[in-house]
Amino acid sequence: MSAVSAATGVSEEEIAGDRRFRRVVTARHFFFYLAYTMTKHSLREIAGTKHHTIVLHGVKKTKKMVASDPDATIFVRRLETQLEAR
Repeated sequence: MSAVSAATGVSEEEIAGDRRFRRVVTARHFFFYLAYTMTKHSLREIAGTKHHTIVLHGVKKTKKMVASDPDATIFVRRLETQLEAR
């Protein structure tokens, strides 16, 4: 979560929280996508106190964004590279 927070400028508390501002939701979706694709955690584990379908929605939405927006693709690939280096 810290890598997404640093890259988006959205605090970890906001990503984990319930705010629905676009910049917060987008950062949250990036976190859900990376957590789902780069770990073996289940949707329920990633969701924590949220419902697992919220994570699934975020993952699907981010997949579509990455497929259609070159800037989103570059952003996600850069984060993946940073996380793999850890």
